[in-house]
Parts: sequence; C-alpha cells; structure tokens
Amino acid sequence: MKRSGGFSIVMGCVAVLSATLLYAQSQPTASAKDKDHTRWVEMCLTDLEAIKIGMTRAEVESKLQMDGGLQAVSPVRFAHPSCPYFKLDVEFEFQRDASDQNRAVRGRDDAVKRISRPYVERPYID
Repeated sequence: MKRSGGFSIVMGCVAVLSATLLYAQSQPTASAKDKDHTRWVEMCLTDLEAIKIGMTRAEVESKLQMDGGLQAVSPVRFAHPSCPYFKLDVEFEFQRDASDQNRAVRGRDDAVKRISRPYVERPYID
C-alpha cells in the first residue's frame, strides 16, 4: 500500500512538471517580448528624431499629431501617433499680422527653428 501511494505522488509531480514545461514552451519568452518592445520604441524615437530644423509645419503635422490641451502658434507640443506619451516640442518661425495688433498667425509654411529632445509625458486631454 505504501508503495502505490508513493508512486501516485511521484506520478502526480511528474504530470504537473510536464504540464508546466509544456505551457512555458508554448509562451513567448520574456526576452522575445522585450525585443519587440525595444524595436517599437526605437521606431517611435526614430520618427521623432526625423523632425529637422527647416521643415515646414505641414511636414511636421503629417508625421506627428498635436498633443491636447492649450497650444500657441509656437512652440507646439507634438505626440507620436502610435503612442501619445512620446513627445517633442517644436518652435516655428511664424508671421505676425500688423493690422491685428501684431497677432501671431499660424501658417502651413512656418519653418521649424528649434526642436526639443524627445521626452515621455502623460497626454493632455481637451
């Protein structure tokens, strides 16, 4: 009787261990997931770094989306379209309307004159 009870415990442990190993092999490894995340972050960072001085406002707006919240004519806070946590501040050269108290006028041809380093921040919501 003792023999069959011990045998049953050993067989039960073997069954649990086998099931655990099979499950672990069917799941992607953490390192594979980490590599995918790293590639995605690299892609986002490359997109943000593609913004260069001299580009137009229209070119920047075609690659990035404006972050929410209040925005002025310049600087403008942009977010990556795939992740609104990845951001970039962009300053533009813009025109002023002398007939309207020298008010800043936003134009699609405004040129980028300064770019911040990419950073991470929670999105602003209107």
